[in-house]
This record gives sequence, C-alpha cells and structure tokens, in this order.
Amino acid sequence: PWMYPEATPQIRELIRLRYRLMPYLYDLVWRYHSAYEPIIRPTYHDFPEDTRCLEENDDMLLGANLLVASVVEPGQTQRRVWLPGTGGWYEWHTARRLDAGQGVTLEAPLDGPPPLLAREGCAVPLNVGDIHFAKVEDVRGFQVFPYRGEGSFEASCFEDDGHTQALRSGDHGQWRLRVESTAQDLKIAVFREGAKPPVQDTLVLLLPAAEKRKLSFAGAMVLRDQPEGAWRRLTLKF
Repeated sequence: PWMYPEATPQIRELIRLRYRLMPYLYDLVWRYHSAYEPIIRPTYHDFPEDTRCLEENDDMLLGANLLVASVVEPGQTQRRVWLPGTGGWYEWHTARRLDAGQGVTLEAPLDGPPPLLAREGCAVPLNVGDIHFAKVEDVRGFQVFPYRGEGSFEASCFEDDGHTQALRSGDHGQWRLRVESTAQDLKIAVFREGAKPPVQDTLVLLLPAAEKRKLSFAGAMVLRDQPEGAWRRLTLKF
C-alpha cells in the first residue's frame, strides 16, 4: 500500500474486507483439509447444468456461497456478470437481490468495493469486531441471505483456538445456524457445538435492511436490533 499512496484508501478497505471474511476463509480451509472441498472453483463446478458457465469468463466461486466478479481490464468501471442457477443472488455491499439466470451489469468503480455476490439461501461467517492494523478484534457474526419465499438452509463455521495443533485431537467446535423462511416468517436457530464449542456468548447477525418478516429465534434471545447501512444488525445473547 505504501508504494501507491493514491490507492492506499482502496487497498485499506480491501484488506479490511479480507479480515471481515477471515472466518469464512478459515472454514473453507478446514473443509478443504477435512473433505477435500475446493476453495476457489469455476462456476460450472457448482452449476454444471448451466451452459453459460462453460463460456469463457473471469468469474469464480469462493466456496459455495460467494460469486467473485473480478475486474481484469484497465479502466473498467463496470462488470457484466452471469448469475448462474435458480433463485437469486444478493449484492454483498448493498443487500440488493437479483434473480438468477440472467446477465447483469454491476458497478466496479476504482474507489469503491469490488463486485461480490452471495447466493440466496446462505449465511456467511464474519469477523464483525473492530479492525485496525494495530489490533484486530475477533467477534463472530453471520451475514444472512434468506430465501425470499419458502425455503430452509443451514450454515456452519469451524472454530479452534487458532494457535495450537489441538484440533488434530478433536479439540475444536463450530457455530451452526438453521434458517427457515416463509412469505410471512423467518425462524433462526443458533447452536454452539463440538468437543470444544465456541465460548463467545453473543452472536451478531446481519440481515438485509429490507427484511421485514416476523422474526423468531431458538437457542438465543435478541439483545439489540439496529440499522447499519444496507443491513439490519441483530445482536443475540445465548
């Protein structure tokens, strides 16, 4: 970053995004280690029936749930992206939902966030703590992308102590979310599981701000419900 001072603010935000996504990346590495699941994959890996995914493109999946539309041409400020599969995709930064099975043009300004989409029906684990170069606070949360209508899904996040090899003897745990939705309701159950379950006694959920369905929870209670830009930030207490 110090070599390109004119781009330092953008680089800083990209590094902050990477730290936000660190729990997701850590979980992907665990899945690769334990079940040989590829971390980065072409879109046709998860959508083999979608022939548009076989065309030459610069898109890729990061795990099963994030679609990365890289900007690879100089001076490019927009990206045309094919949204594979059925259902929908959410813009990561704006929470805008887009129908799958179509091509869309996404803004890609040099001074703004890169095009990034999350699959409808997933929850991505995050670090929602304060992030500074001097210190990174580790606070677990999930960014939740619920089905617009009826549907259900589960999401999990691997956790160990982050320092030792104790995980090799089974000394680890996981967060698990179960999200069930109808046209009127959204039911969310949260769990701390494993031989050494997470010790954090709160959990932050980020829901799209437009999400107005009736919410109910199992395994935790709501401490706070507050707006945060394009998102609705809920703090749960176990």
